[in-house]
Amino acid sequence: MQTVKISNKKSKGEAVLDANTELKEQISEITWDRFPVVLLGGSFNTENRATKLSANATKQIDELMEHCDPEEVCFVIGHKLSGYEKYLLDHNTKGFRIYSFVPAVITKREAEK
Repeated sequence: MQTVKISNKKSKGEAVLDANTELKEQISEITWDRFPVVLLGGSFNTENRATKLSANATKQIDELMEHCDPEEVCFVIGHKLSGYEKYLLDHNTKGFRIYSFVPAVITKREAEK
């Protein structure tokens, strides 16, 4: 997999760190032996406009996890770990592998999170 650098600037003058170096113990390539289910939504939201979970959407996620086999399926989520991504992580009782997109650069605060 190739690292793509979009920008090296973070808001508020925060210093940026190389995500591959900072998260090397947590990063792994997506597996090829499971079917990836990509959870999308809220990607264009900002800190001022957070995703509001709907009962219908969380029910669909619950049903998807109930009917899928963790040995056959993995999930792919965005890097924010909020909204539906956080819901999936918090309700992963069957032990699905969950992969997240990782930005090329992160702040120290993000690395500690």
